[in-house]
Amino acid sequence: MQLKQRVTTALVLVSVFLVLVFWLPNPWFALALAIVVLAGAMEWSALVKLDGGLRQSSWLLAFCIMLVVAWLYREQSTPFLLAMGSIWWLVAFWRLSSFPAAPEPVLIRTLAGVMALIPAWAALVHLHQADVPLLIALFLVVWLADTGAYFCGRALGRRKLAPLISPGKTIEGAVGGIVSVAVFATVAALWVGLNLTCSVAWIAICVITAAISVVGDLWESKMKRIVGVKDSGTLLPGHGGVLDRIDSVTAAAPVYVTGLYLVDSRLSACGSIGIQF
Repeated sequence: MQLKQRVTTALVLVSVFLVLVFWLPNPWFALALAIVVLAGAMEWSALVKLDGGLRQSSWLLAFCIMLVVAWLYREQSTPFLLAMGSIWWLVAFWRLSSFPAAPEPVLIRTLAGVMALIPAWAALVHLHQADVPLLIALFLVVWLADTGAYFCGRALGRRKLAPLISPGKTIEGAVGGIVSVAVFATVAALWVGLNLTCSVAWIAICVITAAISVVGDLWESKMKRIVGVKDSGTLLPGHGGVLDRIDSVTAAAPVYVTGLYLVDSRLSACGSIGIQF
């Protein structure tokens, strides 16, 4: 029954996502995505024990204000948010090794919620406006990294990747997911006819994005371990909460869009895979 629920929910989510991407103008896409971010912020407030009352309301109000400001001043704020988001996930990667000897203090976990959700929102909104195929490619990268890791882990997994945070993940699985993404990126580069330099840049962006998506998954698992919960919520039948579905994307999106921007600004011949602000 749980597997049926997971498949049904996944199909519904994919269908809704495709409708949002292809049918909504960018302002409405940004609003729809903001609702998802606020749902994730609500779940994050539980992970940092901001349960109910004034503290939780203030937390959500702060997110609303940040989203409105980021939208109104998006040309100026998006590069800053992408840079901050990318830097944050490098810090998060470093901090993963501190568990359980030194669980993150509440202040760090609270700020982590902002750094996880707001830059990812800005990245996805900008990518939707700049290049929809590249937005779809991002989600394919995250999905392939996760799916490849699952099947390779089941078939070949021996060594645990982070046993105290996510016992089911293995090093072999993570490598398998990244290899799956590298194959996809190579096929995509050949399909659109990129030259060698641009192909290498594109494959590197996808591989790095896949690796960072694992960090996003592990970081949310770490937050749940600290407070002793299995799922971030119960909104999505068979899948848990919103954060359980978007944790990888929150890390992947700002790094991916930053990579595309760097390619665009440094390799003019790769304009077909770059984006501008």
